[in-house]
Amino acid sequence: MLLEGDAMEITRIEVIPVSVPRSRALALSTYGALGEEAFDFVLTKVYTDEGIFGVGECPPLPPLSPESQPVIVAMIKNWLAPQLIGEDPFNLEMIWEKMDFAAPTYPMSKAALDLALYDIMGKALKAPVYRLLGGPYRKRFPVVGLIGIGTEKEVSDAASKLVEEGYEGLRLKIGPRRDVTNVRALRDTVGDDVNHKG
Repeated sequence: MLLEGDAMEITRIEVIPVSVPRSRALALSTYGALGEEAFDFVLTKVYTDEGIFGVGECPPLPPLSPESQPVIVAMIKNWLAPQLIGEDPFNLEMIWEKMDFAAPTYPMSKAALDLALYDIMGKALKAPVYRLLGGPYRKRFPVVGLIGIGTEKEVSDAASKLVEEGYEGLRLKIGPRRDVTNVRALRDTVGDDVNHKG
């Protein structure tokens, strides 16, 4: 545990593109199918001179954000990581100022590093990050399953499977053509006991 006056330094940052195969494609009304074959995201590992490292991650969300997986990797490696080397991970305000100056936009890239910095602080202080952020807001929360746009049968089958797997709530992605029929299929399949949102 660090004592007051001790300083920790960021020594190195690793950026790891990851691709996880999907069991099914997820179609969204915003921009069609998302990640037909895989879910891509980027892991970051920020290392310190104290032997503590933090892990962060972010998902690329084109076209909602210009940050594709290759863009995030390049942004962190070439623009953001050099700003953090030598900095104390506890100096978040200074680090954010440097990141914002180096890359005024690119929020996903910066978020991956921010998460890793909080992970470092939690490990150094031997405290879970939620305590660093003010304590728990709630002690229990439901895990929600996501259902993409599909036919009534696809929605019904996906809802049944997710409830069987233990999901307490369902989130249904809806599009302009089949909203009413898909919501009805979901309700007919799972009944009124499962919370759902469109």
